[in-house]
Amino acid sequence: MKLLKLYAYDRTKIIYADRFDTIDLLLLNRKRKISHQEVDTIIHRLLKVDREAVNVNVGYKKQIMEAGLRPKEDYKDIIAIEYKVPKE
Repeated sequence: MKLLKLYAYDRTKIIYADRFDTIDLLLLNRKRKISHQEVDTIIHRLLKVDREAVNVNVGYKKQIMEAGLRPKEDYKDIIAIEYKVPKE
């Protein structure tokens, strides 16, 4: 793990994890669903790329629940974003 940061956008928590070859963002909101526009804004501000350059998993909350993982807090929406850093 190269870098781990925590951000907030409105009421959405953002976990930024830079793992050298990929950058992962985890968006968590306890109050409401995260909108498409909010996801785009977060991608532009933190990663400085378009949505087409990243892999957005809007069904991440369902996946972790089916795997038997329970978050410590109750979240209305959890979205995972993966960006593969291009090699120079």
